Amino acid sequence: MNHNKTKALREGAMMVALTIIFILISIYVPIFSFLGTLAAPIPMAAFAARNGLKPVWIAVVAVFALTVFVTGGNIFSAVSTVLMSVIPGAVCGYFLGKRALFFNALVGTSVAVAIGWVFELLVINVFAGSGIDEMIAQAGEQFKAISTSMLQNIPKAQLESLGAASPEAFAAKVVEVFEYTIKVYFPSFVIISAAITGYIILRISAFVIRRTKIAEVSVVKFSMMKAPKSMSTALLLFYIIHLLVTPGSLIWLVLANIVIILYAILSVCGLSLIDYKFKKKVRSAWARGAIYFVALLMLSAFSSVISTALIIIAVLDSGRDFRNIGVTENYGG
Repeated sequence: MNHNKTKALREGAMMVALTIIFILISIYVPIFSFLGTLAAPIPMAAFAARNGLKPVWIAVVAVFALTVFVTGGNIFSAVSTVLMSVIPGAVCGYFLGKRALFFNALVGTSVAVAIGWVFELLVINVFAGSGIDEMIAQAGEQFKAISTSMLQNIPKAQLESLGAASPEAFAAKVVEVFEYTIKVYFPSFVIISAAITGYIILRISAFVIRRTKIAEVSVVKFSMMKAPKSMSTALLLFYIIHLLVTPGSLIWLVLANIVIILYAILSVCGLSLIDYKFKKKVRSAWARGAIYFVALLMLSAFSSVISTALIIIAVLDSGRDFRNIGVTENYGG
């Protein structure tokens, strides 16, 4: 018993040290700032996968105290770092160690990431004097400046055909639409972004834990992700209700965000089926990912058509199960 406690203590100290190293690199070497989001969660994930959550919280408190020290007593920065990086790793490792269903592990990790982001946006920015509206306005002004310079060479007649008298006026209209879209779908952006980050943390942590033989863990491969039939039905139901509700009302805003989130999930599941077929020709997951990224970048003008096609594929797959994988492994039923 004492030997196990001593071993866990040594492991905890090592994982705390690794986490602090990643945090320091992300803070003081801007080019490696991504380490704070993607690498810093891994040590706590590995520790939680082997030892569970109980000893991990002690390690989390230690990381918080050391982060306060290395950041010169900046408590808000330390809280933000712990919430956005360390706790998501701990939650991820806990689910991996328990060999939980993939969907449960992904939701748990993503919720932990989202909590950190919401804290960053709603608490730290409020204390710093810049709320969400101000952040959106600043982004809009930057976008407007870039758009105006890019539109200078467009003939005036062409701008007038678009209902704008000048490049500045056209850019202002685009910014207005941009700001409205961000404000309406802000919850969706946070949830979808957190889900993407949570998935990356989950996959990287599982890879490291498996390779280092810290614990036996498994995750569902991207090519085996499948939406349950109930999700397709829910999307259709929410979409129809969304069309019948008064635009701009609170219910409409809630339904609009639910529909966008379901769109995103089903689009990913549709791309998963394509990846399942395509990986027979291109074995490297990194190469396939690069191909998808370049293809979506080049065909960005047709993004709505592509996403609709992916959703249709996912809906068909949810009923026909073209890969014969069921949904138990992904969703538990």
